[in-house]
Amino acid sequence: MKITRHFTLASALCALTLSGCASADGRYPSLDIRPAERALGTLHPTKPEILPTPPATDLASIQSALDRALSANASFIAQETDALDLANAASGDGPESDRRARALIAMAGLTSLRGKTALALADLDLLEVQAATGFSETNAIRSAQSSIKQLITTQDATLDSVAEALKP
Repeated sequence: MKITRHFTLASALCALTLSGCASADGRYPSLDIRPAERALGTLHPTKPEILPTPPATDLASIQSALDRALSANASFIAQETDALDLANAASGDGPESDRRARALIAMAGLTSLRGKTALALADLDLLEVQAATGFSETNAIRSAQSSIKQLITTQDATLDSVAEALKP
């Protein structure tokens, strides 16, 4: 009996609350579209402005970056044997050893040349972004990037070998 009385009371309270929302006595704002919310004017589609076609990727820039990477790699190859020999000779030496210092300097030189190779790759990455956003061909750029990535992978392996030989 108590439950029925509470249910009846709750139903009556809900009915009174909802009836207040439906009153038209002006106490609540109307939900009709206001004049400021109405779209005025008409839409007249216009011909879009035609943008100039971006220039094709500059093949000279691609070749320049590739040449810089190949030049840095040639210098790397020329110095890698000496660096490996110095690292192997200094293997087991303490940090105060002159041989170890020379090996570390040789490794730093190789690391610098690897950085030059990576800079050429970064330049190609920039060219690729410019070409892609300008809807130009990117196959030549990607081919050069692939070649440079192979060089860097080989250089990384050499640097790992030098570092391994220098471990105490």
